[in-house]
Amino acid sequence: MAAALILSTPCGASWAGEADLRGVFAGCAGRLSAAVEHAWLISDPDAPTLADERAALLALLAAVTADPDAGEALHRRVAAKAAQGSLLRTASFATDRRRAAQAGRRAAAHLRSCRALLLGQ
Repeated sequence: MAAALILSTPCGASWAGEADLRGVFAGCAGRLSAAVEHAWLISDPDAPTLADERAALLALLAAVTADPDAGEALHRRVAAKAAQGSLLRTASFATDRRRAAQAGRRAAAHLRSCRALLLGQ
């Protein structure tokens, strides 16, 4: 069912199959997990919205993940969370303003792509 709701990537390419959805949903769930934690850290009032979006992506991930695939999905979530967390920390705390701005743009672009997967976003 979830696969039927998602017809194309935010950049316009077609999905190749359920395994691709699993990877995309896992990566986005990880990125939103990092965003939620960072929002709590900096007292961002958008933290509850980010948490709701993460919950929605976790539900989509669960819909396309069978038990044998759970380990791979967890790996992708953890890797994406670490990558997004690194970008967010750099964006917020780096002393090199150019590097901080670049990290902020990349982090925001990743989150926009993930949010585009959710209905109503």
